[in-house]
Amino acid sequence: MWLSSGLAGMLLCLLCNSAQAAPVPSCPARAGHALHNVTVFDGDPAELASLVPEQTSRRKGYWPLAYVYAQGRHVTLRCTYADQQTVDVPLSARVERCDYTQNGNTLKLSCR
Repeated sequence: MWLSSGLAGMLLCLLCNSAQAAPVPSCPARAGHALHNVTVFDGDPAELASLVPEQTSRRKGYWPLAYVYAQGRHVTLRCTYADQQTVDVPLSARVERCDYTQNGNTLKLSCR
């Protein structure tokens, strides 16, 4: 079956948009344990190259990350929860930035 070029273009566009909509890994939710802190590393945490976020206000900010990937490296998130347990999340696929907001004891992280 042949598709018209217009229909084929629309299908291709839908496929591209669905691929872009895939969620970027972030700190996983842990039942009963709120996210308490996030440290962003340039590479493996063992190398101790933590990155300082750009603050947009006292309780908001972001880490610009595109330059890390542009230099052939990757980013790792170290997620620390209220019970002091940590989870390392390597972001091997390119991430442009991670934003955070803190409201009281609640920390939210969003990467894209």
